[in-house]
Amino acid sequence: MGQPVIGEVVVLPFPQTHLQAGKRRPALVVADLAGDDLILCRITSQARSDGCSVPLVLADFD
Repeated sequence: MGQPVIGEVVVLPFPQTHLQAGKRRPALVVADLAGDDLILCRITSQARSDGCSVPLVLADFD
């Protein structure tokens, strides 16, 4: 598997708040930075109303 590209959904382990290993979770690649760095947006099925969340529907992946 190569380097993820912007717009791609990847699955990788996200650390818990106590910085221990977490579960593998999906994330959207938002930006590809210099080197091996990426900016990701975590994806969840849990509805949130925190003002920062963006709802996605199946049509968003066409």
